[in-house]
Amino acid sequence: MSTPKIAKILLYCLAGFAGVILLLLLGVTLALNRAPRYQAEIKNWVYTQTGYHVAFAHVSPALRWYGPELYFDRLELRSRDEQRVLARAAGGRVALDVW
Repeated sequence: MSTPKIAKILLYCLAGFAGVILLLLLGVTLALNRAPRYQAEIKNWVYTQTGYHVAFAHVSPALRWYGPELYFDRLELRSRDEQRVLARAAGGRVALDVW
């Protein structure tokens, strides 16, 4: 096999790999863009996992260099009976570190 043929095959493999990565990034971006619609489900999920109530004003998704991320504005962690505020923050982040 000649060198130009090997280079051509490697170039096609690299282009295919880059295409797959781009499709995966597009899928993650589309999934993240739906996050603001699921605010109630996020709050219910946190409650079922921890037993604590969480409240936030808005959720905004982002795709950072380390992976997908959700940013919560005006975040509050409330007690199990939802009578007391245990923690309050201007914002908070939850991210998936793919590295």
